[in-house]
Amino acid sequence: MKLLPGALRCPACGQPSAEGQWGGQPFTPAPAQGAPVGKSLALVFGILGGLLILVLVVAAAGLFVYYRSRTQNKPLVARPKSKTGFIDRTGTLVIDAKFDDARSFAEQLAPVEINGKWGYIDKSGAIVIAPQFEEAWSFSGGLAEAQRGGKWGYINKTGTFVIQPAFDSTFAFNQGVAAVKVGARSSFIDRQGKPTIDRQFESAHSFSEGLASVKEGGRWGFINRRGKYVIDLEFEDAGLFKEGWAPVKKEGKWFYIDPGRIEMYRGMEPDIGKYDEAGRFSEGLAPVKQRNKWGYVDNKHLTQIRYKFDLALPFRDGFANVKQGSKWGYIDRTGTYVIKTQFEFAGAFSEGLAPVAIGNSN
Repeated sequence: MKLLPGALRCPACGQPSAEGQWGGQPFTPAPAQGAPVGKSLALVFGILGGLLILVLVVAAAGLFVYYRSRTQNKPLVARPKSKTGFIDRTGTLVIDAKFDDARSFAEQLAPVEINGKWGYIDKSGAIVIAPQFEEAWSFSGGLAEAQRGGKWGYINKTGTFVIQPAFDSTFAFNQGVAAVKVGARSSFIDRQGKPTIDRQFESAHSFSEGLASVKEGGRWGFINRRGKYVIDLEFEDAGLFKEGWAPVKKEGKWFYIDPGRIEMYRGMEPDIGKYDEAGRFSEGLAPVKQRNKWGYVDNKHLTQIRYKFDLALPFRDGFANVKQGSKWGYIDRTGTYVIKTQFEFAGAFSEGLAPVAIGNSN
């Protein structure tokens, strides 16, 4: 599984790493009556430790889905006791649910996982690149990210590495450039694997609409293709520019900016246009979260689809994949379900098909 670039602890629960702290306050459990203090403490901390691990695992899975949707629409969740296949726009299963995992089609190919290895299939479901990679993502501009030996590189459509696996994390090529990371530093490369900007950053996303979000000194800003800052390092987090707007986080809230650094909702009340979470714009709408529910807004801050989802991802090919309760389905731009919630997970539609995970009780 890809790691969140720059993520050092779970941003959902915010648990402190300081020993003996719980939610920022000293925690001293009382021992059970008549029991030795040392054994009671060990038991209590053992139980709390187990619960904390469970919470972190669940939170990390959900946040990973959201994070990749905000940057490159690469959702990934654990799906125990399920198999993945592909549906068409009517919800009909057209490629059998026989894969351990799968991702959206791009350039006529889709990554699939079989017995712990990733390869690629065509739209008939036939394997065209044999499963051989530890992980793989969809093609973009003729190249796809693939992992071998714990390192990431880029393959062509024959499955051959054209940029050797030498990176700790990667992003897809966009506008001929990709963001990559080695150790604690991120940089940008061209399709030959050569650096395009003579500087490195703490973290970086690939270019979109001529700009890339980068992190330095714990803050995010935006650079142009020459590596010059056009929006200063002032944000706690930042996504990609799409349809002229990018989601950014400041003082704990998300909002949108344009390339000229004009806030999307300047002149409105301070809480208007500020969200708990915010995804990228796509097809005129963006998924946003308020009061623990997700909905969709347009670029004038008008709520187009009310807040009712437990998780919502950007629109693609006219449909958006959303979660209510424990199941996923698809809505249209009116918020009406076109494919009801029924899947363990639902990926984005692309080229007329979408990957879905179907529960297996065996």
